[in-house]
Amino acid sequence: NDCMVCHSTPPTGAGPHGVLYIGIIKIGEEIPVKYNLYQNYPNPFNPATVIKFEIPKRSYVNLKVFDAIGREVEDLVNGTIDAGVYTAKWDAEKYNSGVYFYMLKTENYMQSRKMIVIK
Repeated sequence: NDCMVCHSTPPTGAGPHGVLYIGIIKIGEEIPVKYNLYQNYPNPFNPATVIKFEIPKRSYVNLKVFDAIGREVEDLVNGTIDAGVYTAKWDAEKYNSGVYFYMLKTENYMQSRKMIVIK
């Protein structure tokens, strides 16, 4: 079992089953037909934004945020999750204004997108 089965809302931080969650929420019971990473909303933003992604089958998922020069600043999801449509919230309160990138990586998919923090 992972946290999405045991809990209606995943815990924040390290879950009890070794999955790292920072505010991800599964939306409904729809099973997507392909992997997808959407543009965050709102964008530009201050201080928080939401990143939506779709996973068509149970997969190891890694969703990270990087600064403009490629340094990792946040690890939003790092573990195996069930198929579904999810949102992840990123709070950039402690980060400077500027361009950031987020990347969704699985065994079969990799996509990145740009977002802008304005303070």
